[in-house]
Amino acid sequence: MEYTFLTLWLKDNKKHLIGRTVRDVYYNNSTYIFDLSATRFAVSINGQNPLCFISKEVKQVENKDNPLTLLLKQHLIKSSIKNAEMRENDRVLIITCEKESFYGETSYYKLIIELIPRYENLILARVGKNRDIILDCHRRIHVSDSAFRQLYPGIPYKTPPTIEKPYIFSASKSQFEALFPEVLPDSWKEFVIRFSNAPKFLKHFFRADMPANEMWEFISIVHAKLEHWSDKCRIFYNTKNKYLTLFKEDDNCLEMKTVNDAFAYMYEHEIVQNRFQQIKESTIHYHMREKKKLLRTLTQQRKDLQELKDAEHWQKMGELLKINLHKIKGRMKEIVVTDYFDDGNPDIVIPLRTDWTPQQNMAHYFKRYKKTQSGKKKLIKNIAANEKKLEKLEYQIAEINTCESIKALEPMLNEKESGSEKQKKAAPFRKFSCSVEGRQWDIFVGRSGKENDELTLHFAKPNDWFFHTRIYHGSHIIIKNPNKLEHLPERLREIAAGIAAYYSKAKHSTKVPVDFTLVRYVTKPRKSAPGFVVYKNNKTVFVDPIDPRTLQL
Repeated sequence: MEYTFLTLWLKDNKKHLIGRTVRDVYYNNSTYIFDLSATRFAVSINGQNPLCFISKEVKQVENKDNPLTLLLKQHLIKSSIKNAEMRENDRVLIITCEKESFYGETSYYKLIIELIPRYENLILARVGKNRDIILDCHRRIHVSDSAFRQLYPGIPYKTPPTIEKPYIFSASKSQFEALFPEVLPDSWKEFVIRFSNAPKFLKHFFRADMPANEMWEFISIVHAKLEHWSDKCRIFYNTKNKYLTLFKEDDNCLEMKTVNDAFAYMYEHEIVQNRFQQIKESTIHYHMREKKKLLRTLTQQRKDLQELKDAEHWQKMGELLKINLHKIKGRMKEIVVTDYFDDGNPDIVIPLRTDWTPQQNMAHYFKRYKKTQSGKKKLIKNIAANEKKLEKLEYQIAEINTCESIKALEPMLNEKESGSEKQKKAAPFRKFSCSVEGRQWDIFVGRSGKENDELTLHFAKPNDWFFHTRIYHGSHIIIKNPNKLEHLPERLREIAAGIAAYYSKAKHSTKVPVDFTLVRYVTKPRKSAPGFVVYKNNKTVFVDPIDPRTLQL
């Protein structure tokens, strides 16, 4: 939000804030809502256009997961607003609150609202004798984030750096003439860089090589209007270029009664609407992704169904072997028999396994027939169910495209969230079990960078064993070690290392180097990429990749 209009907003609304009691605090999508008895004060901390306004219509949707909201409730509920002011030449609004405890002790708090785009923040601080101590803030800034200014609980609040340039509507005529003796520069950027907090509407009146005295006259008119601002003054919102102005520039300018009305309108039509579009697009993307997955599944299922139509073929093979069992000799790879099921009674070749008996070969074909028959019934049932799902998805995508509010999207959003939660609960990690030296061992495999972090840093215990390929990117492998053994059986170590090699970029290599160590020696550097860890006290083995799905674990 622009400094010029923030000062006007405070001038109009200071009287509506001072003396109010905070009854409750809510949080909804980066917007903090303070219930002030008869009205509500909303602070939108969004990167697009942070702003604040007073309204009775703003929705109160509580989010208990936000820690700052809980702290604001604890310290500000039943407090009264004593003062509201703005930091000079900066978009920082400071609201001072007073609260009396049960024992009659009075505490003072400051709600510091920094409405600076890209650096927006809301800070709660306790007023001390010589300094204000931060209790918490919306965006915490540590030394690793900024060497110049930190914001986190327990340290004194430090204001943003002072702006050295003059505020454009506070500059004197001599200052202006010193900067622009005769004419303005060729570009708006060269002009505006000389001042601080120049509003966007000035650009509408700017012209290259414009006489400096002409621009100064216009700035003087704006300055006078700001000095004598009253409730009777009107403000305009340019719906095309999305900025506020003091003048009706063209037909795209929408007249507003007050600055507060303009802020509320911008919140509803810019911030809320943009968020709705983002949610709508992500919901459509989610449903389109589900549709593609379903189409792939259906394509494969229909292909499998075509193959299962040959079920009678396996039955015929079994029946023919049954008739000709006496003809099968030891270690025969195939047998030629007469096909009595065909009208022409042609000869047919039946493949045999040399390490099986005639009865086992016959049973194999009958088993394959039964399996194919049962699989065919299940497949037909699954295809019908997936076709219904596809029809439902296509209907939902059409419905989402016609939605014009978040409320209309809620049923689809709830279904999306419940689906993702079920998916997470159903398969948290890939798990394999194996028996080595008479003991059962569980081996877990991460499937993504985030899952690797969750598996190694949260799920695994300090005495579990960690395996990872050296040099190559790959999955984290964890062997659960409930008995806290200091040495793993050699066979188990080879299996785990082979699995680590298989789920890595070295999947098709041989003699892959794999490191292993206890989980207690694995750490994650601050701000490192998902899945990246460092470890020590490790040993290395060289193994060939092992596919755990084909291994008889």
